[in-house]
Amino acid sequence: MSTRRMTTRRLSQSQDTIQEETSADAEEVNAPPQPAADTAATTSAEPTPAAATPAPVADASCGKSSKASPSTSFDATYLLAGFAFSIALVATLFFSVGDAAFEIQLASMKTSLEAKLDDVTVRLGEMATANDVAELRDELNALSKRVDNQEAKLESIVTQAEVSSMIEKTVVKTVDDALEEALAEKPGLPDYALYSGGGKVIDHSVLHKDQTTEPVLYMLLSSVLGVKAVHPKANEWVISPQIDEVPGNCLALNATTGYIEIRLRQKIVPSAFTLEHIPQKYAYDTSSAPKSVTVDGWAHSEEAEEQAVVPLGAFSYDTSASEAVQTFTVDSKEAVDHVKFNVLSNHGNPDYTCVYRFRVHGTPV
Repeated sequence: MSTRRMTTRRLSQSQDTIQEETSADAEEVNAPPQPAADTAATTSAEPTPAAATPAPVADASCGKSSKASPSTSFDATYLLAGFAFSIALVATLFFSVGDAAFEIQLASMKTSLEAKLDDVTVRLGEMATANDVAELRDELNALSKRVDNQEAKLESIVTQAEVSSMIEKTVVKTVDDALEEALAEKPGLPDYALYSGGGKVIDHSVLHKDQTTEPVLYMLLSSVLGVKAVHPKANEWVISPQIDEVPGNCLALNATTGYIEIRLRQKIVPSAFTLEHIPQKYAYDTSSAPKSVTVDGWAHSEEAEEQAVVPLGAFSYDTSASEAVQTFTVDSKEAVDHVKFNVLSNHGNPDYTCVYRFRVHGTPV
């Protein structure tokens, strides 16, 4: 657009220059001749060299000399000036019209570009919005995965907690069952000789030498002084349940025979007796277990000098049986509050006979 305006400006300047030159030529032709005086004055005042007279121009066609007239030169110059003016006018009109059309076209292009720019801006905005939505969607997906992972971990933790709880309950139940089984009276009958229930070992035969050396007081009383005494652990070994039943936790009667006297917690009519030895799977050997056994009883009386002892039953303990706890029933009508457990023989050990647990069952009177 600036180039066209510069071109139009230059054409206008050319037009103005031609018009000025044409006007100058016309004024020079139409100017009246100067007076002689003025000329003479001028000549006298300022000498001027003689002007060279132009040579006559030979006409090529006829060989005559000719000189161009002033009117002919004016007409040609005038025509040339008019033609130049017309060209300048037409050029000016053309470029003016061209500038107007160019302005319209430029305005149209500007409008179109602005519309396209708006469209691009809207699309960029939509693209930015779409990108934001995509990023937001990715973040939501990532958050969802994290939530799923946390839920999975929580479920895993809950599952582990449940498993742990189940294991704990199972272990506790197993231990409880084991304790209950260990502490339970296998025959399912009350034990009236139980030490914690009021029973007590009041006498026993001579013990094996390994047990008479401890404790010191018992050793002094029984071995040194010959005083009949009860071993301090007799109640624990013979008439108390033992959770940690291990070989050796027994009352070891000397040799193959012996006896243990027990005061019951109350007077009863005996119906059964239970003898227990260490299970065969835990024992080093079962030769020290009692074999042939008898049980006697009596009811204590402060008035009688001698107690009336009655036989209550006889049985044999079998070390080859599947159960280490063996119960023997008796048919007795006598009410007693004391019993005497008699070992008549064992399963082959000549040095001692081990009594791990003895129980008395019956009906209270």
